[in-house]
Amino acid sequence: MIEEVDPSQLVGLERKAFKRKATTEESEDGDEGDEEEVLAMPKKKQKKEKKLKELVEEEKEENSKKPAVGDKIIESSEDEDGDAEEKSGEPVKKGKKPGIKDPETANLDMSAWSQFILPPEVLEGLRKMRYTKPTPIQEMSLPAAMLKRQDLLGAAETGSGKTMAFCIPIATRLVENGVKDGLRALILAPTRELVVQIYKEMEKLLEFTQFSVIPVVGGLSQQKQERLLNRKPSVIVATPGRFWTLLEATDYLQDLSQLDFVVIDEIDRMVETGHFAEMEMILSKIHAIENKSRQTLVFSATLSFVHIPINRPGKNAMKLTKEEKIEKLVQIGGLRKQHKVIDLNESAGTPSSLIEARMNCSDLLDKVINI
Repeated sequence: MIEEVDPSQLVGLERKAFKRKATTEESEDGDEGDEEEVLAMPKKKQKKEKKLKELVEEEKEENSKKPAVGDKIIESSEDEDGDAEEKSGEPVKKGKKPGIKDPETANLDMSAWSQFILPPEVLEGLRKMRYTKPTPIQEMSLPAAMLKRQDLLGAAETGSGKTMAFCIPIATRLVENGVKDGLRALILAPTRELVVQIYKEMEKLLEFTQFSVIPVVGGLSQQKQERLLNRKPSVIVATPGRFWTLLEATDYLQDLSQLDFVVIDEIDRMVETGHFAEMEMILSKIHAIENKSRQTLVFSATLSFVHIPINRPGKNAMKLTKEEKIEKLVQIGGLRKQHKVIDLNESAGTPSSLIEARMNCSDLLDKVINI
């Protein structure tokens, strides 16, 4: 029998246990000498605790029905592929997130790009960026770079579309050749700001593909950039100094045999601003690997005013003619013999000749009127 307890003794207590000896007469199961705890508490708390226990039991029953992998519970799926992955117990490799189309650009006319036979994924990237037609530098460089697969030296003013002139051939070749191990394209630029700008454009262009791009610049943590390289990106946009440092320290960059493109942007600034030594070492290492399919694309804002430095102390930069400068840049970039040179600055650049003239004026008024 349960001993009766005076309610006054339970004031301020949530529960109190009492023990009793169960006799053979009082036990329905016939067990002898068992001790059990009897909880004395208000009826409302007993009901709450009972409901809580029922909920816990229901949750346990539901979890026991779900398929488990390792120590984690996985939600069951009606998809056959999902069931196969769960049963295998192997972690599913997360790929690049699919691109999201912009409804506002769905009706844009992209027919101007049809002459280049671009993959749908690349065309969709151009559509989202609202690039509906190629610029002059792109019209002249894309056939040589994509259809003929020639090496290229191009010059056009800032804002002319030079970035897409080399990003489009890279993206197209990546899609055409499919996924491969190793670095597929390297883009070198002289400043961090330019690297970030190119990286953003390339990332947008590759949005609807399965390929990735990362920036590598100085001034940031080298360890963080090494972790980014562990993701094995297909394209790297880098300043020469930091890339050379990582080239010697990172396993992923030891094999450059799959490199399809080497791009040098703003090469005129590159050879003048202290990056010449690192760039030369990077290109020497790349060109030491035989790869007939590799293309080199070199771009500049101008082919004029380029002073090639001499690696000797106390010596000034050499002043060369335009033809000599082009030849020197081709040599530095490592372009093949069957390369193409495109200069859109010829008509708007420095005058080819200067004619002197003399004008006699009677007074200042006459001078203002005639000049």
